[in-house]
Amino acid sequence: GFRGNQIAEIPPTALPATLQWLILTDNRLRELPPALGGCTRLQKCALAGNQLASLPPEIAACGNLELLRLSANAFVDLPQWLVELPRLAWLAVGGNPLTEEREMAPPAVPTVPWSGLQVGAEIGVGASGVVYQALRDGRPIALKLFKGGLTSDGWARSELAAAAVVGEHPRIIGMHGVLSGHPQAAAGLTMPLLAGNFRRLAGPPSFASCTRDVYPSEVTLTAPQCARLIAGLDAALAHLHARGVVHGDVYAHNIMWDGADDARLGDFGAASLLPPGAFRAAAMACDRRAFAHLAGELEARVLA
Repeated sequence: GFRGNQIAEIPPTALPATLQWLILTDNRLRELPPALGGCTRLQKCALAGNQLASLPPEIAACGNLELLRLSANAFVDLPQWLVELPRLAWLAVGGNPLTEEREMAPPAVPTVPWSGLQVGAEIGVGASGVVYQALRDGRPIALKLFKGGLTSDGWARSELAAAAVVGEHPRIIGMHGVLSGHPQAAAGLTMPLLAGNFRRLAGPPSFASCTRDVYPSEVTLTAPQCARLIAGLDAALAHLHARGVVHGDVYAHNIMWDGADDARLGDFGAASLLPPGAFRAAAMACDRRAFAHLAGELEARVLA
């Protein structure tokens, strides 16, 4: 892991063949060494916030690659072979020139003045921001304040644009409005406040699990519950794809669950607004691969 070190070049000899993780977020890389293609065990690679405009074709040999972050770089396009990697499931490419047209013209959403909010307790934290309880005109809402700058998923502006495109769906935690007038000029958005019995379905991946979520031992399901959860989340993902949104982070740790049948997909920090075409369709297939992993994990929680 070498985040935020102003690295401009990677010596090929710095990449051992046994490499499984590579974190180079927020550096100054303009190219990657072809030797990266020799790291065939590479499973997780975070490259957001560099100056990359192309990828060496040798990376096509990284058949075990499952998670790839290419947000906030300089890609005008990306090779089709990338989204055809056999295990790629979590792909983020927002904040690049190839997504700029849709990101710069999101649907209009209401603005929410900071002066009209009463901010309460922190209720959640993620890679891109912190979520608080709040009141707006006496009504409870959730407020997400972005941490600012670059995250491992990309820019806050990319997340805001994707959230605006998503719209409303009963199984998605959508956006109600965009924050304005914050005293430190922080970006933020407002969302519906879920009932107090909702909690994250799982924890994020650990060092040992690499790309797979960690479920608390107490999370168990009946077979009917599992089937209803999978059906609801499948409908949520279909809604996103119909809106032209690649989620990029279909994980249980981005799903809020009421402990029974209701689950809501959220967190659009890794979402991408790709132009129509074969690459977007294949990127959506990567989302589907991630969803298949999620469904398998839920089925594994079913009591015998």
